[in-house]
Amino acid sequence: RGGKEDRLAAMMADAEGDGDGDFYPLLSQRIAEESWPLEEGDIQEDIIGLRLDFPEKAGPITGEVISVPRPGVATVHFDRFEHKWDKSFTISNFSHPSIGPAYGKARPRDRVVSKMFMRCGGEVVACRLVAWSPDWSCVRAGCRVLRLLTAQGDAGEARDFGIKQDSGRLRDKLGFETTEGYIPETEGDRSFRSAMLRLLKPLPYSLSICSIDDPTGADGGEEPWIWDRRRTISNAWNGQMCVVADFGKSPPDIVVDEDKKTRKESDELKKREKMRREGEVTLDSCLRDYCHPQSIKRRCPTCKKSHGVSSEVPHLETSKLWRLPDTLVIHLKRFNMSERWSEKVRTSVSFPLSGLDMSPYCRSGSPTSELGSTLYDLKACVTHHGGIHGGHYTVCCDVSEGKGLAVPEWVRCDDEEVQTVNSDEVAMSEGYLLFYS
Repeated sequence: RGGKEDRLAAMMADAEGDGDGDFYPLLSQRIAEESWPLEEGDIQEDIIGLRLDFPEKAGPITGEVISVPRPGVATVHFDRFEHKWDKSFTISNFSHPSIGPAYGKARPRDRVVSKMFMRCGGEVVACRLVAWSPDWSCVRAGCRVLRLLTAQGDAGEARDFGIKQDSGRLRDKLGFETTEGYIPETEGDRSFRSAMLRLLKPLPYSLSICSIDDPTGADGGEEPWIWDRRRTISNAWNGQMCVVADFGKSPPDIVVDEDKKTRKESDELKKREKMRREGEVTLDSCLRDYCHPQSIKRRCPTCKKSHGVSSEVPHLETSKLWRLPDTLVIHLKRFNMSERWSEKVRTSVSFPLSGLDMSPYCRSGSPTSELGSTLYDLKACVTHHGGIHGGHYTVCCDVSEGKGLAVPEWVRCDDEEVQTVNSDEVAMSEGYLLFYS
């Protein structure tokens, strides 16, 4: 016991600073053990932030108490899941043998990595990466962002205050003596947040959270940074979020980022944002890009060297369809995987419900172009809800066949629930798989 306490004290000493550390999951585990509810009366607001393991078929997952709507009932949100999967826990759940303090069975999450965009006048002007250690609180994660923005304004006082208050909470939860100036958790931690926001107010920028696909905030959904000592960044963050430092109309002092991959991805995002402003993406535009001629390199079978295409003899590759099927399945790329991270592609793609003409994408002289019909009507649309690490599938189907109806009859299937929907809802869905006939 003494050895454990000494190790815990050493961890707390490290937590006083702003450095990285792989011991934060152990602190979360110890706090959960100390504050685990043993009877109904223990389920009060002071267990908000408690981390726990929950059994799933694919393996145990980690969750966190994010609220206590009433005494005896806690709301648990699971890491990387949407809020629709939150569960209400009572003492019967906390007493279940397969549910226990965090990391007894589940593995801690790897480092949380996100893009951080600097925005001015509604436009993205710079991009870089920010990484947080697992089980950092949202306050400690926010202080890391402030440190990365040191060149844009002195946030030292706010950063030091945030780190001090976060480590003070850890000491308080683990039964250590707290330091002078520590603000205890009261009234939902409002006193701490008010003090933190006062220190942040003089800075030339404000921190917020946006969708990774819309860092300009043009589509709404932007939220202020979560200055909450009780919520861990592992639980609050997912791969569809990004950090935004908004400088209003005053341009920031940009520090050149020598990371070529980061610069390339920032340029790509600007390109996508320009396309979004200039017009919507259509299924026809996707098909045109898919069939568009592209230059390719040739590898000599003798010397095994690649030879670029000369301007005198262009070598182009074009993808065209030779024969069209009775049922045409179109798979839209909704998941983007790269060496450093992965993300859900949420770009809106409009697609026709009837009269999709595939003739422009068929090769001249093919059997289809000469004899077959090239017009298709949509019969089903599969939609993926969620992010890169998990989610849910629903499907909209046309069930009018054989009923003699003049117009399609659409229903949405969501697990065991089936309900009628109109064609506008189908057309506005975020299509993933499209089935045409």
